Amino acid sequence: MDPSSAQHGDCGRLRGYVHYACTMSSVQVRGLSETAHRRLKARAALDGRSLSEYLRLELEDLASLPTLEETLDRVAALQPVGGEPAAEALRAEREKREAG
Repeated sequence: MDPSSAQHGDCGRLRGYVHYACTMSSVQVRGLSETAHRRLKARAALDGRSLSEYLRLELEDLASLPTLEETLDRVAALQPVGGEPAAEALRAEREKREAG
């Protein structure tokens, strides 16, 4: 099989070949405003990249970030920090400075 003609389902039959079609996914965005498209294209140009490469890198970064729910779960699992509450410590420090 010629690897240049591979389709997504052919990946298992391409033994010995490493091919782009088998390792990368595609995303199509519909309904993007012309203004957003121009801005993204300008950002890509300023970064010295094609729009496709710029968006791929941005999406890779976005996908690596935890969701809000994941972040909240991590925060909820943290143990409370002991010691004096920060508001009380600040208030006491201010009172010391004002007193002398």
